Amino acid sequence: MVPSPYKCAAIVNGTAKFLISDADYSAVILYDGYSQGLLTFGSVCCVISMIIGIPGNLITVVALAKYKKVHNATATFIMNMSFTDLLLLCISPPLTISKLTTKSWRHGRVLCELYPLVKHLLVAVSIFSIIAVTINRYILIGHPRLYRKMYKKRNIAIMLAVIWLSPLLTVIPTYLGKWGCYNLDQAVGSCTVVRDQNNRSSKHFQFISVLGLPGILIILFYTRIYFIVRKSKKKTRKTQNPINPLPIENSDTEESTTNNTSLINEYPDNREKVIVNSKSEFSKTTTSAQNIDTYKDKLPKPPRIRRNVLQRSMILLKSSLPTRKDRRLGSMIVAILVAFCFGYVPTVISEMLRGITLQQNQPPLVITSLILLNFCSCFNPVIYVVMSKEYREAYKNLFKCSKRMKK
Repeated sequence: MVPSPYKCAAIVNGTAKFLISDADYSAVILYDGYSQGLLTFGSVCCVISMIIGIPGNLITVVALAKYKKVHNATATFIMNMSFTDLLLLCISPPLTISKLTTKSWRHGRVLCELYPLVKHLLVAVSIFSIIAVTINRYILIGHPRLYRKMYKKRNIAIMLAVIWLSPLLTVIPTYLGKWGCYNLDQAVGSCTVVRDQNNRSSKHFQFISVLGLPGILIILFYTRIYFIVRKSKKKTRKTQNPINPLPIENSDTEESTTNNTSLINEYPDNREKVIVNSKSEFSKTTTSAQNIDTYKDKLPKPPRIRRNVLQRSMILLKSSLPTRKDRRLGSMIVAILVAFCFGYVPTVISEMLRGITLQQNQPPLVITSLILLNFCSCFNPVIYVVMSKEYREAYKNLFKCSKRMKK
């Protein structure tokens, strides 16, 4: 059911105006005052995001679906996220390019109401999938006993249903005109949430529920994961490397074939005995081996205290340094947080400034938020798949299968 156009008006030049026909929508000038170079740059970036993101997300979905070794809860959520990003990149950038090149909305009223609904839904599902992956990793690391009970097939299906239905329930009332509505806002330069005749709008609620709270949860959970892993590593190192010092006595098992030249140089008075014993040793008789051992026991031994202390300090130094696994985990956490902030913070700033000033935002900020929002859908496959060894194997398996089919 498409709501009547009279349930809410479009925002043109800061005032409410009812747009009835498709021609009325096309007549509204968008991005007025923006330089042509800036609009062209935005269009080119949208094309690049499609070229990178659509194949990347499609390959991710197919690779993880075909590689049975990674069929678990995490892979399911990543496939859901990649599928959502794939749909988003097929819908949002083409319409954005159309707006930037024509400086108008030329797709009519019906699509003006459907476009923001679908866009907000897909963005929310993508972000909720990231939260699902985050919680999944936290349960796996922090509460491993709970993991198997929690992530059964039926429970995973319920989680996926919640990921899709919860944002859908927030956008349907707006689409029906019960809590604001979707229409053209000239200041934003797109079809978005506008106030209804009762001055109600769901924009702030959608903004907080889709970007605000998920962002806080992602930061908190990944911070917790990092500290849990670090604490576990420290406990493991203490267990493997006790504080008790190494024994001062000979801790190495020296073989009977010790370098006799060094013994001769160190103890020249006993040159004859060493030479005799060397010859006996070469003949591999049991008696000569016993003679050498007896002789070596009588020789004065250099102190090993310094060597043991140095060896101990090197072990402690090595254990205190982060391992490759620690660095990989830290890099992934930083990449996830940076990509999330990089993609959505400009949109947050843009909306906040517009809410404070009640005026059109600065053109560079508006175009930047549009570009980064599209590129954010390209970052996810790189972070969650390329940075994971198991998922890289899924990629390799997919390409191997394609080569076999060609042969």
